[in-house]
Amino acid sequence: MIKVVLVALAISSAMLFAILASASIHPLTIFSSGIPYAPLTSPTSPSAIAVTDDKVCYLYVYNIQYGGGFSTKPPSDLYQYNFFIPELHISGWGDFKNLNSNDVSARVFEIDKSSVLEVQRMIKDDLRHSNYSQYLSIVSGGGYREIVSYIEQKAIQKTMCMPEIAPQKTYISKFTCKTASTPSSGNAHAVEVCFRRDVELYGVTVTGINETRIDRLVDLIANSSLYKLRDSTINTLSLLIYRDISVFAIMRNSVLLYPKPVHVMRALAFLAVFVSCIVLHYRFRPHEYAGFSRLLRRLRRRIYRQ
Repeated sequence: MIKVVLVALAISSAMLFAILASASIHPLTIFSSGIPYAPLTSPTSPSAIAVTDDKVCYLYVYNIQYGGGFSTKPPSDLYQYNFFIPELHISGWGDFKNLNSNDVSARVFEIDKSSVLEVQRMIKDDLRHSNYSQYLSIVSGGGYREIVSYIEQKAIQKTMCMPEIAPQKTYISKFTCKTASTPSSGNAHAVEVCFRRDVELYGVTVTGINETRIDRLVDLIANSSLYKLRDSTINTLSLLIYRDISVFAIMRNSVLLYPKPVHVMRALAFLAVFVSCIVLHYRFRPHEYAGFSRLLRRLRRRIYRQ
């Protein structure tokens, strides 16, 4: 009976040692799950809009908060928790005329909280000095370039995005952004979406307004007092230009068996103890291992013959 218990414990210890030693070199996935489109933010309004150089750009800022019940703690120190986001998806745009991929671009910057406060301050200062329309957060071209330059300097991570344009070339279904590393919860994203300034909106019908180019529509709103536009006209134009975005993430998490060297050494110690016990038990009661001894003698004879 003792022999059976000792042999069973030795075999179990050997298997445990083999698994832990292998996992310490190549971690084993124990559990894996994911959320295909987890929202990172509710629909977010533009913090700044600007006509700058040959583009019309929108800047959005939101805090990074993860939902979906993902835990960041592994079950024990034998395991490693792996959480990552391979892609971000940006949606929320309207219809355009003959839109091409070269007509639009998007970038996502990860910044910390202190940088967010500075960006908000810079936007407020430019809005106060530019004296543009009160209907939208339209900043000057120079001010916008300073804001984006500051974001680029402070960015923890920058991600370029590719637009997915409908076959009819009338609307953007979404932007797909491949991430190099997982954004940290508690930081913020600054999302920049820029259109070539001569891009035309599709289906623009405003009484007395014949413009469809996005830069001219922004100019009409920014300088509405100069053009003496009615409030109703400004409100209609603002609805055409104003765009909220929603950002979704493809989330993946997994639990890996990734033991530390101390765990491997413990398993080896258990194996050594049980093997030593078998050796001692064999010395005192060798007749219980007669069958095993005969098997070893047969193996030796075959090896020697070869």
